[in-house]
Amino acid sequence: LIGVVVLVAFSFFSVGVVTLPVKERAEGIFAQQVISGMQVQTYWLANFTFDFLVYLAPLVCAFSVLFLVPFLKGSISVILAMGVVMALYGPATILHTFAWSRRFDSTLAAQGVVLSTNLVLGPVLIVVVNIFAALSLLTAQEDNYDNKYSVAAYATTWVGRILCPGFAFGSGLARASISAACSAGLAKTAAQCNWIDLW
Repeated sequence: LIGVVVLVAFSFFSVGVVTLPVKERAEGIFAQQVISGMQVQTYWLANFTFDFLVYLAPLVCAFSVLFLVPFLKGSISVILAMGVVMALYGPATILHTFAWSRRFDSTLAAQGVVLSTNLVLGPVLIVVVNIFAALSLLTAQEDNYDNKYSVAAYATTWVGRILCPGFAFGSGLARASISAACSAGLAKTAAQCNWIDLW
C-alpha cells in the first residue's frame, strides 16, 4: 500500500513537467528560440536540469519521512533502497513526460493524459500484479510458484515498467516495504515474504 500512496503523491510532479514544453511549442516560443540560435539539445538539457532541481524538494521530504515509518526503523538498507527508487523516479518520469509532451498541442490535454497515466495506470497495474501474485501463491503446488498466474504477474510487470515509470516507482517501493516488513518479523507466514519473488 505504501507504494501506491507515495505514487499518487508523486504523480502530480509530472504534470508540472509537461506544461512548459507543450505551451512553448504550441505558442511558437520554442520555434522562436531555435530561430534565434538556441540549440535543441541545450533547450532539453536546461528543461531537464530545472525539472530535476524542482524534483529534489519532494524527494528530500519523502526520503526524510521514511525515517519516521515504524517498521522501517533499523532497516537502513531498505530505506536506502527506497531512496534510490525515489531518486531514479525523477529522471525517468521527466524523460517519459518529455516524450509525451511532443504529442500534444494543448497543455490541458497533455496534463490530463500524463496525470491519468500516472494516477490510474500505475496503481491499477500494481493492483493487477498483486492479484496475479496472490493467485499464484494460492494455486501453488508446494514451493513451486511457476504457474499461469506468476507468468501473468511477470508479463504485466514488464508492460507496466515500459508504459509507466510510476508503476516501476510504486512497485519498487512496495517490494522494499514488503521486504522490510518480512525483515522486521511482521509477516505471519513464509508465503507472505515469498510474494516479492513473484514480481
